[in-house]
Amino acid sequence: MIKTTTTTKTVTSETLSSPPGASPTNFLKESFKKRYGNTYAITRQLLKGIRLDEILSLRQWGDLAEFVQQERQEHFDAQKRRATYLEKKSEIETTQLKLLRGRAKTVAESRHRRKQPDVKLDLKTPEGRKQFVLDGFDRAKYNGGVVLQWFVHEMQILLPYTREMIHTLGDNLDLAHIDGSSSSKALSQYDKDIVESILIPGLEYDLNKYYLDHKQKWLTQRGPYQAVVKETMAGVTPLPYVMQTTKHKLGRRELADLIKEQVLWVRIRNIWKAKEPIQEENVQKDGGYPVAKSGGWGPDEIIYPRKYYEQFCDGEELFEGFVEIANNMLEGNTDPIDFEQFYWGESLDIATEYINGEYRRVCSELPVDYMALLKQLQEKYNAWFEEDMEKYQKLVKDLEKYKQWQHHLRGPSQARYGQVPSGDRIGKGKSLGDFMKEAGFKTYEFGNKYTKRLTQTLRGISEKC
Repeated sequence: MIKTTTTTKTVTSETLSSPPGASPTNFLKESFKKRYGNTYAITRQLLKGIRLDEILSLRQWGDLAEFVQQERQEHFDAQKRRATYLEKKSEIETTQLKLLRGRAKTVAESRHRRKQPDVKLDLKTPEGRKQFVLDGFDRAKYNGGVVLQWFVHEMQILLPYTREMIHTLGDNLDLAHIDGSSSSKALSQYDKDIVESILIPGLEYDLNKYYLDHKQKWLTQRGPYQAVVKETMAGVTPLPYVMQTTKHKLGRRELADLIKEQVLWVRIRNIWKAKEPIQEENVQKDGGYPVAKSGGWGPDEIIYPRKYYEQFCDGEELFEGFVEIANNMLEGNTDPIDFEQFYWGESLDIATEYINGEYRRVCSELPVDYMALLKQLQEKYNAWFEEDMEKYQKLVKDLEKYKQWQHHLRGPSQARYGQVPSGDRIGKGKSLGDFMKEAGFKTYEFGNKYTKRLTQTLRGISEKC
């Protein structure tokens, strides 16, 4: 019994001996399976392995206990450092952020401005309803400010006042003092009455008029959308699909599933017929290939080529043939032997026929009846076109009746503004957006989120001005 100086536990050679089948060499191999990040870590682990190999070879159990205790202490210290870092992670990141400059600082700051998940409010309580309305106003203010900034930028409206000196703060310019800027600080320099009475109504009118002109061109020149059948080469064979305008496109999921099935059976067929390792596939040491969704062996679904199974079949055939020859020699039978009776490849032939049949099936199959789908979609597009045409004719009559224009102060005095009152609309009559909303068209109101092709739309408006 040996007592070490580094621990109070009693250590014996039996408790520290390696398990059966384990050796210092195997231990080193397992240690070096880990990927180390730099040469220092590799050198450090190599020296530890050499030291451990020496200890186990000389059976120095006291040194082994000291070695184990030192390793445990290093891991414990690393865990404590990790815990301390996690406790002060925000402070450390804030300190590091102050040391950054230029683009690196911009990228780092953007990571801290990630969108926070919305808190689900209880609308059954007065506080929840009040907070819901306040949050809605905040979102509307932000969304409207983004569109207004781009609108001012595209319209090239200059600031009413610009200082003679451009002040800087570190590496960043104060954009509120740059002529032609459209940041939120720059917009705060505008007269509030001008923004609310001229810029915002003009913005709403221009966006709605742009959409209305686009709709007019579609209705009067292009006509209803025509559903057309096209082909995709994503699979093994050319597959048809129908061009559609809707977000959820009919038949596309079935088409994607069929393409995946084609690719799967092509891989299975190529692997089954392979005589040599396939370069495009991840071949294993035993000759297998992991193929997802193939139903192969193990969690990786490994399948093997026919050549892999033929070697076992040939061995069985050879063994049975030799047994038959030996029996005939003992019995003195000189009749010729029919070696076809020892054929073991029948199951392989069945598997080959099954794989070829599935391959032919997926290559000749269509996911849906495209002629029926084409007819169904075209009828739907024609109905939508007729509906939009009726809406447009009603809208044109109303606009011709009241002579609507951009800063219109006349017209019908009654308009629905929704549940939230809009005090700045009182006494101004209907806008173009109000007429379009009554007709059933999409409209833009200041505060709505408008991100889809915003720059392209505003650029088209600025070119017409």
